[in-house]
Amino acid sequence: MQLFRIGNQHNYFWRDYKGTVPDDAFEVEGLLVAQIPCNGLLPATLYPKSNKAVSTCFGWRRSTKTDIKVLCDSYHENFSWEYVNVNNLTTEKLSDYVVGGTEVGNTLYIGKVFHEGEWKIGKVFPASSIWKGLRVWYNKGLVAAIEDFQILKYSPHLVNQYDVRNA
Repeated sequence: MQLFRIGNQHNYFWRDYKGTVPDDAFEVEGLLVAQIPCNGLLPATLYPKSNKAVSTCFGWRRSTKTDIKVLCDSYHENFSWEYVNVNNLTTEKLSDYVVGGTEVGNTLYIGKVFHEGEWKIGKVFPASSIWKGLRVWYNKGLVAAIEDFQILKYSPHLVNQYDVRNA
């Protein structure tokens, strides 16, 4: 029996957050991977207990309780975190990572790092960008540029399977 996967599709999607964590939301260390608008759509950390999402925008910490989306997929095992240095993020490798939004013409990816005593999920600019690296906020408001971090990878399992004996 031979099984074939049809296409290189992903199953994840962004769902509007209305104050309740969806069953299929992707959770990380008690936090949710979120997306907020500001000069584009930005990857963010959602703190479910306070219903607040935090990211960086225009060089500052940005937080909001409105217009939040959360990353969802029924198959959380499709996601994994990979340790990287931004200088090693080649164009070929980027196709394996989850796109988290856009800002100033750049495609953004989703990264996380343990920073100032907590996990923070933020936006990753590719090595080709002048803003390269993971951008997270200092608790006092400014932005930190991190070169070594974890990036969210998506490796889908077989979704559409066909037994060629029955075709």
